[in-house]
Amino acid sequence: MENRIGTATRKTGEVDIEIEIRLDEAGKYQISITSDKEEPDLGSPTLSLFEHLLAQIYHHGRILGKVRGHGDLPHHIVEDIGICWGQALKDGLGDRKGIERFASLSVPFEGSLATVAIDLSGRGYAVLDFQDMDNKALAGMAQHLFEGIAVNAGLNLYGKVENVGTLRNDHHKLEAFCKAFGRTLHRATRITGPDVIPSTKGVL
Repeated sequence: MENRIGTATRKTGEVDIEIEIRLDEAGKYQISITSDKEEPDLGSPTLSLFEHLLAQIYHHGRILGKVRGHGDLPHHIVEDIGICWGQALKDGLGDRKGIERFASLSVPFEGSLATVAIDLSGRGYAVLDFQDMDNKALAGMAQHLFEGIAVNAGLNLYGKVENVGTLRNDHHKLEAFCKAFGRTLHRATRITGPDVIPSTKGVL
C-alpha cells in the first residue's frame, strides 16, 4: 500500500505553523507549540496542554508526523493549527479510494466521557458539544481546533464531552476526546475495501 503523507504550512502576521501527517506509519511524532504571550483565562500552561492533547491524537491515531507552531497568542495558534492540520489530513487522504470512511467511538477517562463520530465524506461540517466543561474559554479553543480540522479536511465530525461521575476535570474531558478522535480517525482512514471511492456519487 502506498504510504499516505500530508503536509501543510501556514504563515500569517500572527502565526507560523508546519504540519506533517503520515497516516500509514506509527512511531515517533514531534510536537512543539510556543507563543509570545500566555492567556491566563485559558488556564496555565495552555500550550503545554495542547501539545499533550495533540500527542494523544498522533499516538492513538497511530500517526507519525509533526506539529510545529509559534505565534502571538495561544488561541490564534491553536485555531490555525486546526486549519493547517485539516489541510494536511486532506492532502494525505488523496482520492480516498478504498477507505473505511465511517467510524465512531466513546472513550471514558476518570469521570469524563467523550464520544466521537467521523464521516470522511469530503464535506466539512462539525457539531461539537463542549458545554459540560467548566473553563468556557478552553472549551471554545478546543472547538475552534476541531472545527478547523473538520472544515479543512473535508469530514463530518460529531463530538461531545460530558461529566459522568463526581470528579470534574476539563483536562480529562479533552484528553478523552483527543484519544477518541485519534482512534476514530485511524479506523475511518483504513483502506479496507476495493480500489473504489466509497460513495454512490463516485467521488468524495
